[in-house]
Order: sequence, then structure tokens, then C-alpha cells
Amino acid sequence: MNELCELNLVVPSDNTARIQETHILNIISFISLSMKCFEEMLERFEEYFKKE
Repeated sequence: MNELCELNLVVPSDNTARIQETHILNIISFISLSMKCFEEMLERFEEYFKKE
């Protein structure tokens, strides 16, 4: 994974609380990235229709 990622979170497989926290971090990161992509798409959409 070190070759593919800049940052790796290592969580013990026997620590349920840490696993859950990691899942929450992943979900929050995904939502944040999705929102940024949506905002960029919306800006491009608005620019496209302003030209017409």
C-alpha cells in the first residue's frame, strides 16, 4: 500500500472501536471529496449555460 498511497492508516483488527472510527473517517473523506466534485461540476455547468 505504501507504493499506492501517501498516507496509510494502520488499525489493529482486534480493536472494534478503532475499526469503526476508521470507517467514519473514510465516509467523511468520501463525502467531502464528493461535495468538492459536485461544486466543481456545478460551476462548469453554470459557465456553460452562461455562454449560450
